[in-house]
Amino acid sequence: MNNRGRGSPMFLQKKMGKMIRACGSEVGQYVLVAALIGSVATIASIVLLQSDLRNGLAEQRLEAVEQAEAISTHVEATLEAYGVLVESFATIIANDPDLTQEDFSEIAETIGGGYPEIINIAAAPELVVQYVHPLEPNRDVIGLDYLNNVVTWAAIHRAVQQRAPMYEGPNSLIQGGDGIIVRAPVFVLSLIHISEPT
Repeated sequence: MNNRGRGSPMFLQKKMGKMIRACGSEVGQYVLVAALIGSVATIASIVLLQSDLRNGLAEQRLEAVEQAEAISTHVEATLEAYGVLVESFATIIANDPDLTQEDFSEIAETIGGGYPEIINIAAAPELVVQYVHPLEPNRDVIGLDYLNNVVTWAAIHRAVQQRAPMYEGPNSLIQGGDGIIVRAPVFVLSLIHISEPT
């Protein structure tokens, strides 16, 4: 190893010696040494701070991605659970299409009671809402004719064609507020009913 090159300790020591002697006084030499040490420490701190910031931003990005993935997984699982709930409800209605409002509410409470975020569950024999649970806060939905709304009819038509739950929203709801609507067709002989929690 060459001890005389520009980056060598010997070279730096000679340069420092010349600078200190150039200051003349002993106090000036101490000030110069302190200034050099301070400069080196400041540069080192800046380099370390930049590195920490880069690492910190990378960590924040990673945390944000992990949180977004967790939220996405939760939303997917919740929507899948709603789909299963609606399909279960559709099967029950298909097996007993002449339910009373009281029967409907009892079944809806049993199946959907574990989901406090569900605003309502409705059924529309012949595409007109006749049942809704809970009834009182959602009474305005009774009598809603899906054939009178082109957008709603298109969503129902897709559900019927695919024989699977369809998700829509968030939409403004007739009874107020916004919600995601999950629709599933109910096949009873030649009649089509729609069961939907919102």
